[in-house]
Amino acid sequence: MRVVYDKEKEQESSSTSSAPLLREHERNMEMLLRLLRFPQTRSILEEYLKIQYAEENLEFWCAVQRWRSLPASTEKTDLSSSIFQKFFAKKAECELNVETKREIEDKMKEDPNDPHLFDEPEFFIVRMLAETKFLLHEKANLPCVKHTLYFN
Repeated sequence: MRVVYDKEKEQESSSTSSAPLLREHERNMEMLLRLLRFPQTRSILEEYLKIQYAEENLEFWCAVQRWRSLPASTEKTDLSSSIFQKFFAKKAECELNVETKREIEDKMKEDPNDPHLFDEPEFFIVRMLAETKFLLHEKANLPCVKHTLYFN
């Protein structure tokens, strides 16, 4: 699981008065990434996102994790094209609300196996998910979630 997080850039854009907020945000991102590692807790998040009409965000994250696990190959090229068509193309089936669509399209033309191809939208999605109220949602009190968060 790889999420690019430029801590220096984040801190430069934050004032010292917002430091506690930044630390809370980082904790939420860490907690979310722990939840995403396990199918059982990931499915709970998926249920929550369906209620919020935002399940495409988790679907994108899962597709990118699969893409990252593949070596440079025809299969990886095909999957990057599939991810682009499903989430970034005009009239995409599961269009993501991210600002980097044009950049992704340009990078796809250059190298669909570029290991950083989906870094920006992936980070944006993880950050957005970490800011949802899911982590405070009643389902986060289920034993499997508590075990994942506190013992893994």
